[in-house]
Amino acid sequence: MAAPRYGPDETWPSHSKSHWHQPLAQARAAGWTLVYVDAPHRFGVVRCPAGQHTFSVDRTARNSETLAKEAVKKITRCGHVGGRALVEQQEAGRLLDMASRLTADVAEGLSEAEAKQDAYEDLDRLQLLLETAELTVADALAAQEAALEAAAAVDDAPAAPALSDKLDVAAGVVTKGESHVKALRSEHPEAAKPLLSHAAALRTRIGQLRYRVAALQGRHDSSSH
Repeated sequence: MAAPRYGPDETWPSHSKSHWHQPLAQARAAGWTLVYVDAPHRFGVVRCPAGQHTFSVDRTARNSETLAKEAVKKITRCGHVGGRALVEQQEAGRLLDMASRLTADVAEGLSEAEAKQDAYEDLDRLQLLLETAELTVADALAAQEAALEAAAAVDDAPAAPALSDKLDVAAGVVTKGESHVKALRSEHPEAAKPLLSHAAALRTRIGQLRYRVAALQGRHDSSSH
């Protein structure tokens, strides 16, 4: 007869030794599975969601407490998550991916807005050169046409306030994602590390984009266009 299996959503058999209570509870919360052997000297085997990490649970071994402590370390170091931890990981990933798309949209729109501002500033400069007779009419018209074409190519570029608003949304999404990562980190610090790095990189990127948006707004305010 095959040994019964208990998933993370089921109630696991209780171990008679108190020092095994924490690792078994932690494994279950992290989405691991118990194969309940229920032998005189062996309680069972616990496997991670990917089946790549396991630990045995004894009943009578002399070094039982040491084995229980080592089991806790295995659970903590395992990068494979399941159950509630998997939900936190997936939601954090989804939110951070959303924030990545938002920042990418801002970066693209900002490049277009900067190009548009460059074109208008070129037009102002050409007008000034023409008025001060530092540029011939023919040369000014040729340069003006090129600047107008450049401006027309990015005529739909977003304004600085709209870009700033989108960055605010992105920052809020990162904050929500970090809350899920923190919940995951308590049980799976290794699984949380790449998500925390992603969130930190996004915050740096958002800060850089905010600086460019502020510079663009300053240029716009000082321009007559």
